Amino acid sequence: MFTGRVVEVGAIVDVDDELVIEAPKAAAGLLAGASVCISGVCMSVVAVDGERFAVRLSAETARR
Repeated sequence: MFTGRVVEVGAIVDVDDELVIEAPKAAAGLLAGASVCISGVCMSVVAVDGERFAVRLSAETARR
């Protein structure tokens, strides 16, 4: 369940099949499989690498 609490404003560093976001504070509390809300869209974390995390984009999400 999302609380609506903004933890951090991150920066998009790569977009392909996955959206890679640099957000050190948020990334520190995430594991692969976690859910994260980005601009009102619930996404599943697929990888965490240091200060960055990645979420997979569905075709519908990528189109918007």
